[in-house]
Amino acid sequence: MLARYGALNGPRVATKLLAVALAVPPIVASNGSRVNAHGTGNYCNPYLPNVDARYFFSGPWQPADIAVAQSAFAEWDGLRNNLGLPIYSSSQQPQANADLNMVLLPGGPSNAPCGFDKINLGVTSLNTIRHEIGHNHGLNHVGPSHDLITGMTASMNGCGSGAAIRTDDLANALYRRSGGRITANGGFENGIGPHWSFDAGAGSPYTLSPNQGFRSLLLNSNSVVSTRVRLVQPPASLRARITYKHGGTAIGKYKFEFRSAQHPSGTTSCNGNNGWAPNNIKWDVGPVVSPWVLRWVKDLPPEAGWTTSDVVLPPPGDPGAPDQQYSFYSGIDVKISVWASNANTLVDNVEVARV
Repeated sequence: MLARYGALNGPRVATKLLAVALAVPPIVASNGSRVNAHGTGNYCNPYLPNVDARYFFSGPWQPADIAVAQSAFAEWDGLRNNLGLPIYSSSQQPQANADLNMVLLPGGPSNAPCGFDKINLGVTSLNTIRHEIGHNHGLNHVGPSHDLITGMTASMNGCGSGAAIRTDDLANALYRRSGGRITANGGFENGIGPHWSFDAGAGSPYTLSPNQGFRSLLLNSNSVVSTRVRLVQPPASLRARITYKHGGTAIGKYKFEFRSAQHPSGTTSCNGNNGWAPNNIKWDVGPVVSPWVLRWVKDLPPEAGWTTSDVVLPPPGDPGAPDQQYSFYSGIDVKISVWASNANTLVDNVEVARV
């Protein structure tokens, strides 16, 4: 379940995850309809998650093209309905009842202006439409690196749209809308999906008496499950949470690892009008990554009932600067993993957020 970490929200400082900045709250009319409003700088306001986007098509749309656009809306809706992603719902309506104009001008630019009342499309490819709908949700570009779980480019990649909605896209939405969480599907409501992977052993979603939501994850003995996210312009400090229970006798582990992911300096086409900041870093050039550094290990002793551990993570602690903060780096990769020493270990709320 993604609507968590309420106690971890902390102050809304001007940090960015995956090149995304916080914006002022969206405006919603008293009758529940959307009101067009601009965000600050290069960033747009997102809609409230309980507001419906009523869209219609204008321009030379063909039935096959309309079907592609409908499927793109359905992908985002599926994440909202099945995963609890805090974004708006959508429905196609007659123009008189709609407020989001899907404008097709073949050969023209594709963009989603901050007014939120239209999406301009020069092509009708699924990847482009999906990407622009993400902007209309209030999301900005994410890091141009490949998604660290699936090995594929995120849909909101700023240097060209990716082929699907990835873990980094969900982290982008969570950071924008939910107080700074940077890990997706921490409650396993979407199963393992593309967001988690097994480094060893196996496990399965478990629906009987989860801690929150309708699922937790049941791990086999000696199984390791992990997730990874890339942060661009990371916050100074991070904290982590895990809720678990197991009735065995051995002690499991909850681990946090990071590595620097430094992009070279300079300017590229990804800067400026694409909203990247600062503009003196080549965001479209793959970063130089360091070896993984294990910074924190939390023992998971036997607990018959659900038990939550919620801690501030230690700073990176380079040898020459033990108090150095994560924001020292232009980017970092974060990995969290759970090792189950006992069979029938249940975990839920496995999350990392900025302080």
